[in-house]
This record gives sequence, structure tokens and C-alpha cells, in this order.
Amino acid sequence: MLGAAASPGGGLSVQSERCWAARTFVGTSTRMPHSTQSSEASADASWLVDLLFHLHSASRKLRRLVEEAVVPQSLAMGPLVEHELLLLWACSEPNSEQSQRELAESLGISPPQISALVERLRSQGDLTCERSRNDRRRQVLRLTEQGTARLEEALAQLDPHASHLASHFAPPIRAGLADALGTLASASTTSASTTSTISSIPIAPPASATPTSLVSGAAA
Repeated sequence: MLGAAASPGGGLSVQSERCWAARTFVGTSTRMPHSTQSSEASADASWLVDLLFHLHSASRKLRRLVEEAVVPQSLAMGPLVEHELLLLWACSEPNSEQSQRELAESLGISPPQISALVERLRSQGDLTCERSRNDRRRQVLRLTEQGTARLEEALAQLDPHASHLASHFAPPIRAGLADALGTLASASTTSASTTSTISSIPIAPPASATPTSLVSGAAA
């Protein structure tokens, strides 16, 4: 499969399968991962950095493409910057129940940034803040009719570019691409949280260890 090395059992080796998956998700590249791994742990780290490299490259190019497509003044309802587009998209789900804080986490921006962004879109008539249908104590953001129209106009501008990109992926991979990246984002958040929790746990001495003061007292 794509020239990947096979394991003795006939399938892809763990490292080859991971590298193939990374390139499948973010596009092919002539850059190859470092081959200095001496253990499974270092192989995992190399896979992670290699994946980050390709994601960074793909993200930069995608953001430039979106900026050129939806920022121009040719949009009848006015240009959209990247975070405005992403926020409108995140709020477009029919049953969206995301709070402002949750949207900030999803977009990777700070609370002051999301506050300014939401206020700008609300003042323009694109967003509204309402009580959650599931929890009346929560405030959630939803699109207005105007916000929906602006999003649809931006998507129409992006459609030719999206069709070109989609042509490079086989249908099964295209269908699972967004889900795979969503899983990656969730796993990264969980991993960071777990690492932070573990590092904050104080390390107690072994149960068999006897305090020096007790030893001294016993000897006396």
C-alpha cells in the first residue's frame, strides 16, 4: 500500500501504517520521517512530530486559500475573516448547543478574542445569544437568518476550491478525513490534560521507607 513496508505478518508495520495515515490525512510529501528511532516510544514521538509538520504545512496553505476566497470585497454581504467564518460554521449545526467558552476552545482562541468576535458578529446581526434548550442556565450562540445567508455565500465562494481539493482524495478517505482530525484534536486535548494531572500529583515515598527521625529515635 503506497510502498509502505510490510510487517512479518503481511500487514503494515506500526510505524509505516502511522506515517501512511499522516500523509493520507494531510497530503503527500517528499519529506520522510527521521529513521533514528531506537524504541517504540521514540517511534511514537517521531510519528507525532512528522504529523505536526504536515498538519502545519497543510493548515497554512488552507488558511491562505480560504482568505483569498472569502475575504475579497466581491462578497455581496461583506468579507469574512477566517475566525468569523469558522465561528459561523460552528454555530450552523441545527442542534448546536455550544457556549462562548466552548467555542473559544474549539477555535483555539482566548476568551477576550472570542468575546470581541462574538460581539462583532452580534452587532452585525449574524449571531444571537439564546437560552439553551437543554439547560436554561446556559447561554448558547446560534445563527440568525442573515448569518446563515453570509455563511452560504462564503461556502459558494469556496466551492470550486473545495471541489479541486476533494478530487485528490478517494471517497472513503474524504468521508473520514474530518472525523479523523476531530479524533486527533480530542485525543490531543485528553493527552495534555492527563499529562498535566499526572505531573501535578506529589510523589510519596515508598510505603516501606522509614522516616530518618524514627530510625534515629529507635536507635536512641
